Amino acid sequence: MSHFSIRNKITVVISAVLAMTLLVMAYFTLSFFEARYKDSITAQEFTLVSAMGNEIDAKMENAHKLLIANAELLPVADVGDPEKMQAFLDSRVALLSLFDSHLFVFSPEGKIIAESPFEADRRGLDISFRDYIPATVATHHPYISEPYVSTQIDRQPAIMFTTPIFDENQRLVAIFAGSLNLLKENFIGTLAATKIGQEGYVYLYNRDRTIIIHPQRDRILQKDVPLGSNHLFDKATQGFQGSGETVNSRGLEILASFKQLRTKDWILAANHPLGELYAPITEARTYFLLISLLVLAVVLFMIRATLKVLTNPLIKFTQHVQEIPQKIGSDRLSTVKTNDEIGALSDAFNQMILELDGQKQALTHSEIKYRGVFEAAQDAIFIETLEGKIIDANPSACKALQYSREELVGMSISRLLPDDEGMTLPERIQQVLAAQTNPSIAENLRKDGSKVLFELTAREYRIADRSYVVLIARDVGERKQMEEKLRYLSQRDSLTGLYDRAFFEEENLRLSDNRFAPVGMVICDIDGLKLVNDTLGHSAGDTLINKAASLIKSCFRETDIIARIGGDEFAILLPNCSPQAVENACQRINDSVFEYNLLHSALPLSISVGYAIGSEQDVSNLGELFREADDNMYREKLLNSQTARHSLFQSILREADAKDFRAGGHSDRVKDLSDNLANRLQLPKSRIATLRRLAQHHDIGKVCISDRILFKPGSLTPEERVKMQRHSDIGRRIAQSIPDLTGIADLIWKHHEWWDGSGYPLGLKQDEIPLECRILSIAEAYEAMTHDQPYRSALSEQAAKAELARCAGSQFDPTLVSEFLAMLDDTPSTNEDQVNRQAN
Repeated sequence: MSHFSIRNKITVVISAVLAMTLLVMAYFTLSFFEARYKDSITAQEFTLVSAMGNEIDAKMENAHKLLIANAELLPVADVGDPEKMQAFLDSRVALLSLFDSHLFVFSPEGKIIAESPFEADRRGLDISFRDYIPATVATHHPYISEPYVSTQIDRQPAIMFTTPIFDENQRLVAIFAGSLNLLKENFIGTLAATKIGQEGYVYLYNRDRTIIIHPQRDRILQKDVPLGSNHLFDKATQGFQGSGETVNSRGLEILASFKQLRTKDWILAANHPLGELYAPITEARTYFLLISLLVLAVVLFMIRATLKVLTNPLIKFTQHVQEIPQKIGSDRLSTVKTNDEIGALSDAFNQMILELDGQKQALTHSEIKYRGVFEAAQDAIFIETLEGKIIDANPSACKALQYSREELVGMSISRLLPDDEGMTLPERIQQVLAAQTNPSIAENLRKDGSKVLFELTAREYRIADRSYVVLIARDVGERKQMEEKLRYLSQRDSLTGLYDRAFFEEENLRLSDNRFAPVGMVICDIDGLKLVNDTLGHSAGDTLINKAASLIKSCFRETDIIARIGGDEFAILLPNCSPQAVENACQRINDSVFEYNLLHSALPLSISVGYAIGSEQDVSNLGELFREADDNMYREKLLNSQTARHSLFQSILREADAKDFRAGGHSDRVKDLSDNLANRLQLPKSRIATLRRLAQHHDIGKVCISDRILFKPGSLTPEERVKMQRHSDIGRRIAQSIPDLTGIADLIWKHHEWWDGSGYPLGLKQDEIPLECRILSIAEAYEAMTHDQPYRSALSEQAAKAELARCAGSQFDPTLVSEFLAMLDDTPSTNEDQVNRQAN
């Protein structure tokens, strides 16, 4: 390669790179300033529209304030006199100059009482169809209407400002209003004449896309912007504020700005054609390109001249580097000396040569450093040949295997590894080398014959045409123990500690082998668990599940597989088990349940049991065996269901009695009061009997309410009140499950409904509430008020009667309250009743 060709190639490359760099910089510089210009224009236009929007809001507020101020001067007593109202309107000269399309006084029904300027044929005209009449009447607040076509002769588009007029009793007697003609030069109409630049303009529209103000007057009150034709117009109707480029409904590219008015759900918008806005950018691009080309030409000429001077030392240095392999000693150092980058490169090259001479010393230091890492490592490290001969070992390796370094060096690694099914030692080493992602696990032998569990990783290194292996061994015995513990937990049900369903299904597959024949299958199911969960809570249900699991586990062998396969269902696999042994195990379950219930009457336990025995020759289909055992269990469950449910119901009723936080005999007293009122009303005996059962069991749902809430001495929080109110729905579900109480389930659900509809849970009112519930609510309220409660002391009989009378028509049926109070007056309290109340 000639010196001339080198210089020209450098020139071409540098020139091309520099030209490309300059062009790219020019492009991005121009793009940056264009973007800044567009951002500035966009911000300026939105600022302008925002200012105009704020000004419109202020003018609309001031116009409304002026209207309201004049309304306060209107003689309310003369509202019914059209002539006086006409005189009042005609005297509002300043207001008439603002509201240029008439002032009005309307009746609340929407008829014109007076208007100024006066039009005789319109007095009494009904315009209640306009939105501003019902809106002002309904809200009793000032209102600004949506744009509409005036009913006046000129039929001009207009908007109406209204304010209500009240008499001294705050009764709405009239509506005072002022109208603006959208085509006149008022504070809204002048928007149409506002220009932005030469071609830009502003307009006003509302969220239903109706144009309110526009320079093209024929577009006012039109919805002529189709959905999708202007995406920013559509976006503004959804609450967008700001500026952006878009195409308007006429196909013109524009910069559009939108401002939401705060006084009315209207949108002030501005359109400015992009052609006018961005004309300066187009002109700037032309000048920028010409300047960039001129600068590029000058730079390329300077590069060509400069390279001619600079490349001679570079060419000389290149020749020296090419001849380095043939030189020794100080001849390898470059003699090129210049005061520029080439001279610096030559000096750096010489420095590199000198540093290479110091490589041997650096290698010595490196060996010392890595020897320190080798010696201090916590993992055992062996250096060995590919044939498995140990040539070095660190202190951690010596300590782990109980050998000295002298004993390990020269030893074959095979003495430390167990036999591996005939695999040769080099093959084993290659296997460890290949296992980069999943390290090998091996039980290595210590000097005393004990074993240590190592995780092995290895790397091969080649030094001076010979390969060595660095074997790193990490003690993972403790980690393996933890993994075994986690594996145990992954197979267990978290509540009972028994095997879970996944493990049970795996065991089904494992035992599908004739070696385990015959196999027995037992299915157990806890009766009534759902009812316990629904009524006594899931903690009681979990207690029952744990007790059942404990009883079932005690009835089987250690080799049997006992699993919880569902919420209330257990399954047991009995490998190599005779039919008699399976029957005996099932009997032990029944006996254990019987003994448990003798000692634990508060929450009885009932377990339905079914079993099946597989063939002595074939156990391949354990799924069929499971279905047979499950069917047998289900048949027993049908036989046991009535007895089990009865025991549970009795337990629930006892729990409900224990939850009665009021004085003993509360239900009996409520029942007697309800019975007396029902008899006074001459209800049929069947309904009286139903009412007595309702009085006895209406609070059964409180069995699931926390004692903390039931016995709270103070007022309940909103959250606690919601939880307390659930007891009526819980009571309904409990009653639906008890055959003797199904007839009153709906009544239990509705016994907290109020006469005015503000009760719970359904908000029923008046005759929608069953009669029994209305009677019960009065009797229970009276009984509760005349006896001590956790949150207050008992009231006197007179105070309780007064409270019932006060709540008649709101909480209670007023007719029934009258009958109840009359009944109390006809049946004076006995001394015994008074003594009981004092004792309670």
